[in-house]
Formats: sequence, structure tokens, C-alpha cells
Amino acid sequence: MGKEGLTQKQVDRQDFVDNVIHGMLCRLAGEPDLAWNIEHIGTIRDAARDIICGDLALKTEMEFYPYIELEQVEGAPDKKAYMKTSGMTCLYCGSYQIEGGGVEVDDNAAIQGVKCLDCGRSWSDVYRLVDVREEKIGE
Repeated sequence: MGKEGLTQKQVDRQDFVDNVIHGMLCRLAGEPDLAWNIEHIGTIRDAARDIICGDLALKTEMEFYPYIELEQVEGAPDKKAYMKTSGMTCLYCGSYQIEGGGVEVDDNAAIQGVKCLDCGRSWSDVYRLVDVREEKIGE
């Protein structure tokens, strides 16, 4: 077994994916000694996973980047389920009875506070610009 219960093959796959992404960042930036930043690598890994596993359906999530499936603890946030509903359910209890507050915008994201009217828990949604759609005048 490798780190945290993964097999050595799974650990090697994780290392491969992360190293390919870091290498791509170095080449694109023209900086061969670019510092390792796992947050940047994770952002790109998530986008690649969505394309490879979702849009193209070439691999399962586990084949693309192996992980340990943890049992969902009652009352703990279920980010995966929340993202699948596009933020339409409570992060904690799954209720559709949620309401969002005002949106604050900073340099890199828009942040909106959200509260569940059933369980009373609160969290913040983070929005990032992913595309722009041009509108033509007169349409």
C-alpha cells in the first residue's frame, strides 16, 4: 500500500497526473523552474477530470486520479452531491430549502453566502468567470 491506503500503482498515477500538469504550467509560462503549487495543479486537474471523465467519457474518475472513497459522515458537508445539483440543495442536509444572500466580488471570484432554511447551516458559494457570451445589438 502507498500513502493513505492507496496502492503504489494508484499513487504513481496521482504523481503522473500532477507532474504532467506541473510540466505543462512550466512550459506555458516559459519558466522551467516554476514553483510547485498544488492549488494551481488541483484547479487544472479538476478541469481535466471534467473533460476526460465527463465530456469525453474516456476514463472513470478513479482511473484518472485515484482517491480513497470516504464514508459520508452525517451532518458533514457533501461537496460532491452539492456540485452535482449545481448548488440547488443544502451542502449539509440536501434540502432544496436554501436561500442566497448578496454577492461580493473580489479580484478572482464572486462569493455568495447561502443558508439552509431547514437545518440552519450556512456556507459560501464561490463563483469564477469561465466564459463570456457576446450579444449582438438588435437581437
